[in-house]
Amino acid sequence: TETPTTPPAYPPATRDKDGLIAAAGLVEAVAENTQLGSPTSGTVLKVHVKVWDQVKAGDPIITLDDRDLIAQLQVQLASVTAAEATAERAEDAAQRWTGLKDSGAVSAGDLLGYQVTAKEARARVALAKAQVAQTKVMLDRLVVRSPIDATVLQVSVRVGEFVAAGLKAPVVLGDISRLQIRCDLDEQLAPRMSAGLSAKGYLKGESG
Repeated sequence: TETPTTPPAYPPATRDKDGLIAAAGLVEAVAENTQLGSPTSGTVLKVHVKVWDQVKAGDPIITLDDRDLIAQLQVQLASVTAAEATAERAEDAAQRWTGLKDSGAVSAGDLLGYQVTAKEARARVALAKAQVAQTKVMLDRLVVRSPIDATVLQVSVRVGEFVAAGLKAPVVLGDISRLQIRCDLDEQLAPRMSAGLSAKGYLKGESG
């Protein structure tokens, strides 16, 4: 007995008439997709988006573990408070002794010492604040944000996974408000191709 032939699930695509140029096509965004990587390495603490979400420029995409930097920031903020208290006392002393310089109650050398101490105290406050600002920048870099208005096309990272800076992009974004079709034409048919020809497209498995 012969085994009956199973018909295809979909009828093959047909052409309207002979002479058409056939090519396999790919629907894609007009603009190139954005491979969104991380500027720093770390463990993923939170994924803010999922595939097909619409995001605006600046929206958070993923957040890396920030616990170490937050603890460091708290220490630095305490250092700023301590430095400001020391600077306040040093400046108060410098101002008081400067007001008494004409009375002879303080020598020129001692007065200069008070003024230098106040200046050094102000410098330590500035340094402590600069360290706080630097840590805040590092904390902000742990939040990977969208650089454009786009649609999330791929998310290949999960909470708890490690992301290495400069390696595989964990998220792909694209502006799909406008699409284009890119076709791969056989080189033997290329001479028959010219600008301005009309075209018709079919989904895979769809009949003409």
